[in-house]
Amino acid sequence: MNRFRLVPIFFAALLACESTSPLVARTNEPIFSLILSPDAPVAPQTELRALLATTATPIQLQLRTANEFRLTRASDGALFSWRQVVVDTPYFNGRPSLFSPFNGNYALAERAEQNGLGRLDLRPGDTYLLRVVSEGRTITGSTRIPLRPTLSIAQRGTDQVVVWRSQPGVTLYLVQGLSVSISGMTLDTFAVIPSSNPDGPNRFTVRVSAADNNYARFMLDQSVMQSGIDGAYGLLGAVNSAEIEVQMKSSARSQPPKLAAPNR
Repeated sequence: MNRFRLVPIFFAALLACESTSPLVARTNEPIFSLILSPDAPVAPQTELRALLATTATPIQLQLRTANEFRLTRASDGALFSWRQVVVDTPYFNGRPSLFSPFNGNYALAERAEQNGLGRLDLRPGDTYLLRVVSEGRTITGSTRIPLRPTLSIAQRGTDQVVVWRSQPGVTLYLVQGLSVSISGMTLDTFAVIPSSNPDGPNRFTVRVSAADNNYARFMLDQSVMQSGIDGAYGLLGAVNSAEIEVQMKSSARSQPPKLAAPNR
């Protein structure tokens, strides 16, 4: 789900975890990051992106080329059409910036192409299998896309809350309020709506994204350097989102959403 810009979170977490390690001249370890979701990325982008790179040093990242990049749907073996894309690399003090290729260097088009299916063909509830071969290294993994959350508005005491049902294989939810100060992660199945929004409208949208266990494990356990994949640092995860319109009630008591504070 690119709308949450999860790749920057991933690399910030990776640097934080490595910050106590001695600096090295170079490593050849691959990094891979892909969050599968049928949700549309941030406009005007419509394709889904994956990042394939080499760790190089703790302050530098080098993109890699895949000899094979296969994503298949486990239920029927359907193949998805990934292609390598050119990524502009800004420089900082004469060196490639670590935080430049967040949009990824491999892309899955919105719609099916001649060589396979597209982002809109991703099915909630299905499992997806990954196989990437790059510079003699093989990266494999799997993830299941969660079902789309079913959202509703409820009253709990003096608080107005957005609630949703729990689902198998999902322990972590991402909550974001558009034009209101709700943003974070929670292990609960509700989020309290603020009683006022001084800098925005009284009517706004709340988006809730169900995250698979690969994503939850990586974000909530500081010791985890790979989740959902073998053969590389990084993450193969999946999210699925739903939105609901909320009308703020000025009489409600203001409390921040109960959001799980990640260790990273």
